[in-house]
Amino acid sequence: MGGQGMSWSNPKPFNEVCRRAGGRRAYNALRRDQKLFRRLDASHLLLKYGHSRGVQARIATVLGVSEATISRDVKATLYAPHVCKACGSYRPRNFEFMTEKESLISAGQNGTADIAH
Repeated sequence: MGGQGMSWSNPKPFNEVCRRAGGRRAYNALRRDQKLFRRLDASHLLLKYGHSRGVQARIATVLGVSEATISRDVKATLYAPHVCKACGSYRPRNFEFMTEKESLISAGQNGTADIAH
């Protein structure tokens, strides 16, 4: 940092510290909620389009995020186990993808269908 940046050696008033921490908490909560909703949308689109070559790029385009973001979302939601409510152990997720034919019919034959809310 240059000469005018925040210096860690200068103490800040407690109310300013609390306001900054509250702002960080609110911003991080917003980002966490956006991530959860994006992952839900990505999951629905993945089930709709199937899991084949180019689908993650297509989902990224629909949701307006990078392919790397969708890749992380798919990895976090699709391949992560869930906790069994009956016994508490980890179980693999159960899901079924549409066949390619069903996916094309659902997408209107040209692959341009969007997510419906």
